[in-house]
Amino acid sequence: MRIVFVLFGMFLCLSGCQISSSQATEPTNAAQTAPSATQNGQPPSQVAQAPAIPQAIQSSVVPQFTAVHLDSTSHLNVLLQLKAAQSKSTIRPNLDLAIVIDTSGSMRGSKMTDSKLAAHKLIDALSAHDKVTLIQYASDVRRMTFRRAADAAGKAQLKNQINALQSGGSTALGPALFDAFEALSTMAQDGTRLRHVILMSDGLANVGEKNPKVLAQRSADAFRAGISVTTLGVGLDYNEDLMTQVADEGGGRYHFIKDSHQIVGILGDELNSLVGTVARNVVVKFRGHDGIKLVKAFGYPTSHDGATSTVRVGFMGSEQSREIMMRVTLAPGILPSSDAGPLSFGHFAIDYVDVSADGVERRISETLTATLAESPEAMAKTEKTEVSVRLGELEANEKLKVAAASAGRGDFSGARLSLGSALQQLRVQNEATPSPKLQQQIIEFQGALDGIDAASTSSSGRKSYSKKYKARAYSRQKK
Repeated sequence: MRIVFVLFGMFLCLSGCQISSSQATEPTNAAQTAPSATQNGQPPSQVAQAPAIPQAIQSSVVPQFTAVHLDSTSHLNVLLQLKAAQSKSTIRPNLDLAIVIDTSGSMRGSKMTDSKLAAHKLIDALSAHDKVTLIQYASDVRRMTFRRAADAAGKAQLKNQINALQSGGSTALGPALFDAFEALSTMAQDGTRLRHVILMSDGLANVGEKNPKVLAQRSADAFRAGISVTTLGVGLDYNEDLMTQVADEGGGRYHFIKDSHQIVGILGDELNSLVGTVARNVVVKFRGHDGIKLVKAFGYPTSHDGATSTVRVGFMGSEQSREIMMRVTLAPGILPSSDAGPLSFGHFAIDYVDVSADGVERRISETLTATLAESPEAMAKTEKTEVSVRLGELEANEKLKVAAASAGRGDFSGARLSLGSALQQLRVQNEATPSPKLQQQIIEFQGALDGIDAASTSSSGRKSYSKKYKARAYSRQKK
């Protein structure tokens, strides 16, 4: 069925954006206060200023409109742009990896051979300070090596164990994933070490826990404990919805691998991304004022606890960027009806562990505000087109996912309908806000529409089409 490798402030406000900052450079576990107006009798000009703490993440918050007309809109779209700093350290973070190899029967042949080769290359790329736990599973789960140092002797032992693996039996995907979480969670907490899971599957879980919601919840629990998860789907017979949920909740990424020979390259890219990590356990929290709530974060899992909503982002590598579109409700019955200054909608906080600063927990805090517009026309004049372009991309992208799912069920007329609607939406948006991004997306969506006829001719064509475009939609959400 498959083989699983489980191994792994500031806000820079753009023009016109109404954002006020606080605690932009403070760690969350150590308050740092600026000097008062006088200190020891000295005027401010003679008081030594504490140096600002460099952030591993820079960010900007851009509302789609900087003035809102409450009678004509019930929500405000907000683009959060995150940019990881360049890693200046010549010593990469150490890794705690659990490599879990699924030796179920469907992995016979090239999948097993390519997976073993990928595992060898992965192990070769590790350093002596990295720790590896090797787990084998098929119908049951067996932990073969626990936290073995990836020095010369350790690498040789791991390779020998991998070479001896044989395929056969069922697939205890859930129990194997849980065992990897348990193995990593028993390790001493160290803010400078990374604990990561990569789950690769070529089929359906059929032993032990199989419910995608349960597996995703366990991944979310692991993320809160400092363990991230990335999933790789191999071939055409795995459950991509399960794989995307596990990756999303685990703060990692999902990859579709149609041919097993691609495994080596994907695992290499994942390792490069991990070892370049400058911030991990990145989460965004929003607390609205007076009933204002965050109701959606496009493409990112969101949980709610009272008035506070939390969006799980994951880890960020050196100079990596994320564009996260969020939607907050407005409350016309609560906000003042006058135009006496900007209105505060609530506060954003970006929490993360700064790997480049020995695992210090940091927070970037901001207040989101906007002014009142006298009319819909006045509101329209304050539009930030970069937000509208990104919103157009993401809304069309959601229709691409619907089309891919419809095609996967054999509902090709439904797929055509969703793609036609998405194309119309993209063309209208491109007329209003011309953009190379939208033009490129129009070309891609037209290609998806043109490819439906070929996909409908066979079961493998249908599966390949569905997984390809689900993966493409997923990747666009995470950029």
